[in-house]
Amino acid sequence: MSNVYNYFVSNPVMAITFMVLLILLLITLFIQAMQTEGLEKIRAIVYKGFVTAEHEFEQGENTQKFEYVVNLARSAIPSPFRFFITEAILREVIQLWFDVCKDLLDDGKINNTVKVSEEEEKTEETPNTDDEDLEEEGEDNV
Repeated sequence: MSNVYNYFVSNPVMAITFMVLLILLLITLFIQAMQTEGLEKIRAIVYKGFVTAEHEFEQGENTQKFEYVVNLARSAIPSPFRFFITEAILREVIQLWFDVCKDLLDDGKINNTVKVSEEEEKTEETPNTDDEDLEEEGEDNV
């Protein structure tokens, strides 16, 4: 240990370089730990926000639900990180988390398949009668 001390005393530039590198390493590790912990807290807030939004808003108010969750997540981001996390990035991440949740809930697996509910199937199966009416009118005029 005394050899290291003597080396740094005889080479102050190396001692300063070593200290700067050590401080940078500690700062980096601290930021990574804060990001990981912060991300998990934000994810938990977003997941709770999904459930709350489903109960607070009526069916079909998806934009309002999404905005509610985005605002919750935005308020949970620590101030120093808000500068780096844009609204667009936040929206993409929340949408990704929502898609994963929806995929997990449909069949209990994350496998990029989402089963369509019966209500959504009925909406998709409803034919667009306006196009058919236009075609029939065109045939009558010929």
